[in-house]
Amino acid sequence: MAKLVVKPGANIWGLKIQVRQIFKAASKVWDEMGVKAVTVTSARDGVHGIDSFHPFGYAVDFRSWQWDDETAKQVAALLQKRLGDQFMVRYEPTIKNAKGEILRGAHIHAQYNAVSEE
Repeated sequence: MAKLVVKPGANIWGLKIQVRQIFKAASKVWDEMGVKAVTVTSARDGVHGIDSFHPFGYAVDFRSWQWDDETAKQVAALLQKRLGDQFMVRYEPTIKNAKGEILRGAHIHAQYNAVSEE
C-alpha cells in the first residue's frame, strides 16, 4: 500500500472516522497505479466552497500532479468504485485566472456524504 503523506500546512486534525476508509482505499489505488505516496493537500484547512464538507471533517483532497488529467479522472473513478455510494470522489482540474496564474491546483477530492437521520 502507498504511504500516506500530509502536505505541510494541511490540517487533518478532527477528521471524522469515515475518512479513514478514504485513506485506506486511496492508499491501495495509488499503489496499484505505481505511486508510492498518497499526499493529502487539504482537509480542514484552506478556502472551500460554501457547501464544502471540508470544515466539518468529512472531506480531503489528494495531490494528482503525478498524472495527466485523463489518468487522474480514471484514478478518481476507481477510488469512487472502491468506496461506494456513501462517498463522493471527483477530479478537480487546475483553475487559472485570465493572466494564467493558478488559482487552484488540480487534485482529487473525496468526501463522505454524511446524511441526517431526520
